[in-house]
Amino acid sequence: HGSRDPAAGGAAGEWLEGQSVAVLLIGLWRALEVGTLHAYHSVRVQLAASMGSLSTRSAGALLASNDLVAIALLPLLMLSSRSLNGLRALLVATPVASAVAVAVLLLRVRSHGSV
Repeated sequence: HGSRDPAAGGAAGEWLEGQSVAVLLIGLWRALEVGTLHAYHSVRVQLAASMGSLSTRSAGALLASNDLVAIALLPLLMLSSRSLNGLRALLVATPVASAVAVAVLLLRVRSHGSV
């Protein structure tokens, strides 16, 4: 219970509050994305199966494993945001990584028929 400088604590408190709001918004965005992926899983499976020589079962297993990897990597992205110049880099890197992953998946399914 020592004396604290309100000006120093205020700036740090505002920064932490801003970071907390950003983390909550990223978590909400990710939850909505995962919910959407789950809702459209059968559509994605049929699309992947129709684009290559994958069976429906193989396409479903592939997409489910990709979703698992994406969810498992989310905590690593959160932890790396501290070393990658904060949340701004994370806000840019996450959608870019998602777009690259989708492009790679589509190219591999279309050209090879399997992944």
